[in-house]
Amino acid sequence: MKVRLVVVSLLALFAGCSSTSQPEASASPETIPVVGIPNYASPIHRAVLGRPGEWAVRNTAEKEAVAACMLERGWRGFGPNLSLVELPETVEEHHAFGEQFGYGITTQLEIDRATVPASEDPSAPFWDSLSADERERVQKDLWSPPDADVEGCVYVGHKAAWGSLLLFSNDYLDAQSESGNEVRADPEFVAVLRAWAECVREQGEQFDSQDAIIKYLSKELAGIENDLGRLPTSKDPAVQKLMRREMTLFGIDTRCDAEVGYTTTYFTVQDRIEAEYVDDPVFADNSLPPLPSD
Repeated sequence: MKVRLVVVSLLALFAGCSSTSQPEASASPETIPVVGIPNYASPIHRAVLGRPGEWAVRNTAEKEAVAACMLERGWRGFGPNLSLVELPETVEEHHAFGEQFGYGITTQLEIDRATVPASEDPSAPFWDSLSADERERVQKDLWSPPDADVEGCVYVGHKAAWGSLLLFSNDYLDAQSESGNEVRADPEFVAVLRAWAECVREQGEQFDSQDAIIKYLSKELAGIENDLGRLPTSKDPAVQKLMRREMTLFGIDTRCDAEVGYTTTYFTVQDRIEAEYVDDPVFADNSLPPLPSD
């Protein structure tokens, strides 16, 4: 889950807010933090998904299993392009993205222009060949829930690669939520969060968390959209100004993060707290199937 993917939902959340909104301090446990690099190798993730070094192989196996399931149901030409678990970015990819796009909020407009056109989507020929009725049937064959008479192929493929649907269970979601609340309330993390906020204030900004910066920029962009009465583009002067503001804030955030150890402390506390959760039989007894190459 990349930071720029989190931002997309925030844009919808704050649509309709005024462009004159001020930066918000947001230090409550419910709202912090948006950590720079998602910790996909945390104990709960490892219990559900296995070792990160195996993910590329399992991701490919999942896509191939979905395609094989669709072929069994009569859909020729549905290639191995769909999975429920996408590969996370590496630390190097994260830093490279940040240097060019910051948080990916206002700069997301630039990313959208740089994405592969739909016509180059490898699954496009298959979808273009379907009638409206066939599309409906394909969606049913793909996404029928696990408790349906015939389970959707996305779930069949996911279980073939990862062994279970634990990643989408209430057990997993509850553990993520509860452990996250504990991390955010942990004295070690609270102390480093305050140090980060103080560092940011010394740079002339008033934000109490990375999440507060994300929310502020998202509100500003939504306000520009309201003022324009249309979707903003990177050519709009107000957007260009906000882009510069985003990159400035990202630079301050990055420097303060490195100075006080915001992200590394979060991960350290997260590992300590999540280690208690994975002792639960729900996670401890979870086993992944052998890798396809085994």
